[in-house]
Amino acid sequence: MNRDNDFNRDNLAADGAEDRVKGGWNEFKGKMKQAWADLTDDDFDYADGKKDEMYGRLQQKTGKTKQELHDMMNYRDDYRD
Repeated sequence: MNRDNDFNRDNLAADGAEDRVKGGWNEFKGKMKQAWADLTDDDFDYADGKKDEMYGRLQQKTGKTKQELHDMMNYRDDYRD
């Protein structure tokens, strides 16, 4: 068994998953910004430990609860009721 090939295959799978996550996040941000024109990229940026701050900014601008925003991020179905 060639461990180098296994390592490379694992890295490729991880890279692909990361790309899908980033793509989904970017799609979500784009749809949210379309629905609420005053949202900016800065509203979606947060460093480690600043997740609540991001939710707070999004709650203020959208009028949604933290749980509603969390659900929207997970399901990305309809961004405006």
